[in-house]
Amino acid sequence: MRCEYCNTFEAIAIIYDENEYKFKYICDNCLYQFIQTFGEVNLDYEPLNNPLQLIEWLKNTANEEIEYREEKLKIFRKMLYKGSDGKW
Repeated sequence: MRCEYCNTFEAIAIIYDENEYKFKYICDNCLYQFIQTFGEVNLDYEPLNNPLQLIEWLKNTANEEIEYREEKLKIFRKMLYKGSDGKW
């Protein structure tokens, strides 16, 4: 699988792109550039070399995103409810 950022090198990991809400394959060079730009602790990625750990990471990351969106939806609904004078 090729890197989805440069389409030049073979992917070594999967990264969660929070801007596009997608999992993307990433090569060593692009991952290094991301780490230099954002810092390793701010990136959510997993190497492709351990399939069981990768599957667990994919599930956890997807569940965290779902929980985050559900929480945002609750806040949005409360804001709508308050803005409508308490009437639906």
